[in-house]
Amino acid sequence: MRWFRSGLQSLSGWLTPPRLPAAFAAASAGQLAAIRQAMLAALGEAGAAHRPRLAARIRFCRDTDTLWALRSALMDASSQLYGESRARELLERVTVLFDGVLPAALLRPTHPGAHADGPMAPPLTGRPDARAMGSPNLMT
Repeated sequence: MRWFRSGLQSLSGWLTPPRLPAAFAAASAGQLAAIRQAMLAALGEAGAAHRPRLAARIRFCRDTDTLWALRSALMDASSQLYGESRARELLERVTVLFDGVLPAALLRPTHPGAHADGPMAPPLTGRPDARAMGSPNLMT
């Protein structure tokens, strides 16, 4: 019977989601409203009128993970309204607010070509061009 109880405890440990450190939980509760306000400010009144569902999702969001995921939609809406360079500036102001709220791994660039001035596509060295290979699906 003892093995059954320990087996259930280890199984429940695998099924429960991992907990963030207490520092992240406390910071997210204190900074959630500030991040939400910064995102709504970046969207602006014109953006809220243009994308009311996005504004509502930001306004009623209950956690920083979801707000982090909404940054791409915010970038899309802001770039359509204000241009890409202005949208990047606005999004950078929002992104710095996530520092200390989310794990640092989420805040780092995901590819080696990225730098502080903005994202840059990684080079495609070593990869042959599909047109040079004669691929009939990609030729125009």
